[in-house]
Amino acid sequence: FITILGGNGAGKSTLFNTIAGTLSLTSGTIRILGEDLTKFSPEKRAKYLSRVFQDPKMGTAPRMTVAENLLIAKFRGEKRGLLPRRLTSYK
Repeated sequence: FITILGGNGAGKSTLFNTIAGTLSLTSGTIRILGEDLTKFSPEKRAKYLSRVFQDPKMGTAPRMTVAENLLIAKFRGEKRGLLPRRLTSYK
């Protein structure tokens, strides 16, 4: 775990949003295990990073239960979409 501390306006949210990919870098790089994080796909980025928001409804599906939201983490980092083997039963 890494902890980032700082006062209001210190740039903590900007740092985390840049690491998470919701903000683009204006210069420099962010590296994880020697690899440039800015070149990671969202799926690969999710294998290394997770976020906890101050607002409990941010980053969740508010109409789902806490347990249902936590189950989403089971597939974190995997590409979403239909798999060919799932389509075979519909042919």
